[in-house]
Amino acid sequence: MIKGVEGEITEISGNEVTLKAGQFYLNILCSTNTIKELSLSAKVHLLTYLSFSADRAPEIYGFKDRAEYNVFLMLLKANKIGPKMALKILSATSPEMLQKMIASKDISGLSRLPGLGKKTAERLVSELYDLVKDYAVEFPKELSDVSEDAVGALTALGFDMTSAKLAVNEVLKEQTVENTQELVRKALRKLNKTR
Repeated sequence: MIKGVEGEITEISGNEVTLKAGQFYLNILCSTNTIKELSLSAKVHLLTYLSFSADRAPEIYGFKDRAEYNVFLMLLKANKIGPKMALKILSATSPEMLQKMIASKDISGLSRLPGLGKKTAERLVSELYDLVKDYAVEFPKELSDVSEDAVGALTALGFDMTSAKLAVNEVLKEQTVENTQELVRKALRKLNKTR
């Protein structure tokens, strides 16, 4: 197993980079999160996963940070999730957000990710929940009714549950609110800043 590679980026094309490591030029598939952190001629160290399949050539998947690498490996533990699908999922969201979505059992948010339908999202939650349950987004007990109403309103507006919960929690940590409408309004401001 190749645990990592170090070298110079010679080409970036789509979700693939070419890395010169010694006398070798390696094609490495990366998520958009990793690609954003890379630049031509930069010397980098990538954590890697080597994938073998009977019907195609070996592929190397590369990750700039350990969090993304670990979540990639976690995704591979789920049935019917291969390296290409795992990379596609990680290209659509951050590792932290994905863990929060699974831990919060946010089926609708997960099913909006490319390549994930409702059944696959449900399977991810059922198979990976125990690995990420500490990432669940919860509300303080005294504000849970107002918070739940605000999250309901935000999801009705098209936001995924995890993003809505995070925005509501952030507002509640920063300031006091008098009612659900005010909470929704302030959470919307936060959500619109991240878009």
